[in-house]
Amino acid sequence: MSDESTMDSRAAIRTFRETGDAWATRIASSAASFVQYPAHAEAKSVSGWRAVRLVAQAGDGSWAGAQVLIRRLPGPLGAMGYVPFGPVVTATDQALAARLRAALLASFADLRADGVTLLRFEVPDMLPVPEGDDAVHPAADLTAPLRAIWETALTTAGLRFTAGETVQPRSTRVIDLRLGLEAVRAAWHPTRRRYARQAEESGVRVRLASATEAASLATVMGAIAARAEIFSRPAAVYEHIMRSFGSAAELTIAEGPDGSLVGAFLTITVGRSTTWLFGGAIDHESVRHAATALQADAISRAITRGSERYDLWGLPTAGIDENKLKWAGRAWAYGGAFDIDLDPLRGALARSALRLRRRILRSGMRGLGD
Repeated sequence: MSDESTMDSRAAIRTFRETGDAWATRIASSAASFVQYPAHAEAKSVSGWRAVRLVAQAGDGSWAGAQVLIRRLPGPLGAMGYVPFGPVVTATDQALAARLRAALLASFADLRADGVTLLRFEVPDMLPVPEGDDAVHPAADLTAPLRAIWETALTTAGLRFTAGETVQPRSTRVIDLRLGLEAVRAAWHPTRRRYARQAEESGVRVRLASATEAASLATVMGAIAARAEIFSRPAAVYEHIMRSFGSAAELTIAEGPDGSLVGAFLTITVGRSTTWLFGGAIDHESVRHAATALQADAISRAITRGSERYDLWGLPTAGIDENKLKWAGRAWAYGGAFDIDLDPLRGALARSALRLRRRILRSGMRGLGD
């Protein structure tokens, strides 16, 4: 096939909606975050969200797609569409990727038929934070190239947009697991290796648990919330998350020598990535032993499952970053978020209402520290 005919086969890009099962198959071979999986949409359904999957596909099989979560807003504001860490783009070259981005974003306008007045999407790509820089508040110029790619696509698609507030973490630390368990453990801060050893010597034991034991995680998260002034969820929510993700979700429970609950962890594994989502120690007395034992065990399990990266999931405060740095993860910054006003008037009003709501929530909460 000549170069010209190859270009012709790629020229036509079609956009369409896809079923959850087809979308799950599509992204299984991509590097998409777990929040773009149908299981995440199912987990969010208890909060009133539903999902639509939009795809733009070229003739050579290259594609761009997004799982859009949709939820009604109060009164006459319509509905909000939210794309966490998406769209996902898989293309054979950058020129085709640019065309696919623009085509997919243009198709977002069709969400008006679903009542969506405001759509927010988070740039799924990230860049390493230079050593010594602030990983909690990455410099805007660091991630500017990531935003520029999507600004170009939004302009090409003819959409009205503005910078949005991120819902998912702005930055994170990721441990490279490809070197193997021995090398990964050797890179930990000496205190982490010592605490892991002391946990074993003191009789702390970590075991795999099922969704029926989600109440233990709720107990731990409730204790953490009480001392850290953060939001906690009922046991039914954690159980629903686990059942939604099935075998991709792993709940581990740490018990003291007497069998008492001292900590719990929940991780999600998709593709080649494992993410620590929730968990820690139940009280200050057991933080060193239980939290360290759980994290060390989770990293080991991730390597056994074939994961190449372990995401410590978010750096909301300097204290949390300092804690997670001791596991030797590299800091990465995401590119931020964009808001698209699908309805010029109601979209802007919805954005203002969401901004006010978030300020109220932030005023009464701090980040997770254990």
